[in-house]
Amino acid sequence: MAQSIELPIIDPVGINFVNLSQQDRQPIREVTIPVDSQYNSDRVLEVLNSAMQYVGKAHPQFNGWHSCYVSQVLIGSVTYKIRFECSADSHFDEPKHFILKNALRFLKSSGISFDSSMVVQNVDSLHTSHFSSLLNVYPFGILRVLDEREVMGLSKNTKSLHFNPGQQVIQQGDFADSMYIIAEGSLEVTAHNEKGEKITLAHLWPGDCLGEMSLLTGEPRSANVYASLSTHLIEITKEELAPILSNNPLLVERISTLLAERTAHRQKTLSQSAQEAMADQVKTSLVSKILKFFGKA
Repeated sequence: MAQSIELPIIDPVGINFVNLSQQDRQPIREVTIPVDSQYNSDRVLEVLNSAMQYVGKAHPQFNGWHSCYVSQVLIGSVTYKIRFECSADSHFDEPKHFILKNALRFLKSSGISFDSSMVVQNVDSLHTSHFSSLLNVYPFGILRVLDEREVMGLSKNTKSLHFNPGQQVIQQGDFADSMYIIAEGSLEVTAHNEKGEKITLAHLWPGDCLGEMSLLTGEPRSANVYASLSTHLIEITKEELAPILSNNPLLVERISTLLAERTAHRQKTLSQSAQEAMADQVKTSLVSKILKFFGKA
């Protein structure tokens, strides 16, 4: 006759269940962003995914995993949700702030608004409008020294360009007198080292500028640049910028100051005082080069 075995009664209240498959995962968090429903959802998701790629590269707290999707459709607006992983020890609001800040930047650069206008508009015309695009992105780069009236004048002749992933935008050594501002997408800046090997110098994102030195001084392109994603650029030439600089000579000094400070800031090994001294030296040289290139010296 088989013996019966009495099992102890276990109180489940005090048990901590551990999911072994999740032990290496970081906390999953989420943010929501309402966007005007007039915009194509695929395009909005593409911009948000681009913003999250930037976040993953720029901030050490993020582990690269993210998901962007439509979570709610209302009259006049669509709510998008971003789910992401980040370090467990990061403050709850810090990652959310960083993501929202950059999502706003990328959406604004793309001309995508958050207000529910409830007005039927031609999205393609909004996207390709030179004025709308330039007005959205100019505050992020060296053109922020211009006022809105000057931007409106500049936008009349700027060109909107599109590049597919892998397509070359700039070739090192070429002479040109134009610069670009990224409205959508991403660019990879590369060069060759002493061994002839291709190396990546930087990744550029919406709001970033490239080719400023060629525009302002006529110097040859210093690196190769390729589109990493489907990318929309705004091109500004010397011919378009010249009348603005002529009408406002102080802009040369203000632009030179911005570029000099950026150059000095990249020298991480220098002390603060050394960076300031370098910035002053670079600024003086830039002012001279710009005035000479624009025939004002």
